Amino acid sequence: MMAGGIRSFLGERKKNAYVCACGFCLLAYTVNNFFSFQQAMSTPTIFALFGMGRAFQRNLAGGAERPDKRKIK
Repeated sequence: MMAGGIRSFLGERKKNAYVCACGFCLLAYTVNNFFSFQQAMSTPTIFALFGMGRAFQRNLAGGAERPDKRKIK
């Protein structure tokens, strides 16, 4: 699950910077869980990042504009 999410998020690095950032955060938290005993604190964060990354992917797939490209009135 982790490897698939990380690969999916980092694979979109040229399309959406937010998805890529979620991928790097997932990678960092996953590596941290190998060496840390605080998994109870890291696990909810990982699932929140999964949700954020998937939401950014869906927004991009739905044709939504990127927030940094919107015209401000």
